[in-house]
Amino acid sequence: MNNNIQKLDIKDINSSPLFNFSLASKELFHSNFLNWLINEYKEEMSQIINETINSNNKVKINNSSQEKRHFDLFIECNGFVIIIENKFKSIVSKEQLIKYNEKIIDYNKVRNNKIKYKILLTLIETKYIENILKEIGNDKSNWIPLNYLNLCKKIENVIPNNDSYHKYLIKDYVGFVKKIVIYFNNILEEKNNGSLSLEEINSEYNNFKKIKLHDIFHKRIFNFILEKIANKFNEKNIHFDIGRDSINEKSISIWQDFTRSTGLVTIRYIIKKTNKKSFWGIELQLQNNDLKYLIIYPENPKQKEKDEWINGFFSFVKKLSKTKNAKGMKLYPVKTNDGFKHYGETVIYKNIILLETLKINEIVSLMIEEFLKLKNYCE
Repeated sequence: MNNNIQKLDIKDINSSPLFNFSLASKELFHSNFLNWLINEYKEEMSQIINETINSNNKVKINNSSQEKRHFDLFIECNGFVIIIENKFKSIVSKEQLIKYNEKIIDYNKVRNNKIKYKILLTLIETKYIENILKEIGNDKSNWIPLNYLNLCKKIENVIPNNDSYHKYLIKDYVGFVKKIVIYFNNILEEKNNGSLSLEEINSEYNNFKKIKLHDIFHKRIFNFILEKIANKFNEKNIHFDIGRDSINEKSISIWQDFTRSTGLVTIRYIIKKTNKKSFWGIELQLQNNDLKYLIIYPENPKQKEKDEWINGFFSFVKKLSKTKNAKGMKLYPVKTNDGFKHYGETVIYKNIILLETLKINEIVSLMIEEFLKLKNYCE
């Protein structure tokens, strides 16, 4: 990693009272604080929101509520409503935004004071979010992206300084949020060329764990890997969907997730469907240092067909794991009852453990190359 990158000052961050309060419920805390700020400084926050939505009609906030109609922030203005979906610690998915849109449509059908603007507040602005907004047709759904760094800068510029107690609270809040976001941005700039290794990622993960932000860090790192995979597919003119909901035959899907306190990225190919929800498919999944080769089969398949697919697929995977790109690493598990690891009743897999010296660009290239070989085998 570039030595010029300023390290996150753990002691400095921990010295913030509000940061420590925020750890109890990360997203809810920030929604609480912003809700207080909006109601306490209506005129100033009206100015910020007006700049954000770029409205010709001057926004005048009457009241802000939390979790009203299941929206994070529900801001009632002069004749319309603005909602804010807060994603401080999580990364929004296409499926979530579609559900939010459906919820808004249902609300607007029966209410006069309709939701007119939708703000998506995220820790960091990313290409991934732009792509999701394009995929759901954001020219129609009109989500307005706003990241915390820009919001904090706006708050600094307009909030009055006439109340010393409020001034201290706002300064403390803006200060620790900006430090976190700026450090994230430094990490992202460093790895724009994919130069971070698995070893460096694990080191930063442990650093963030000291201030209980390791989940946010890992989600963002694996989100970046997902972006890199999407870019590679686009360069090769390979069509793909973002999200796991698409199960069309011969389709490719990519998504990220967070389980067992670690991020993961998955590429899936649907070989054939057996009904609306059941299919034969393969997945290549990165989780920490593990690269997993998965096969998905329908419930109660014909045993002969199942055995043929599994034996053929993993024989091919075994050859891949011995190639130069896979670093000649061993395919696990070596010995179990049936020779496989399991997810539920219909997913089995084996994995290799990647070398910690591998960098993000190398991992992405390896995943693309391996996946396309697996896809070609299945066709």
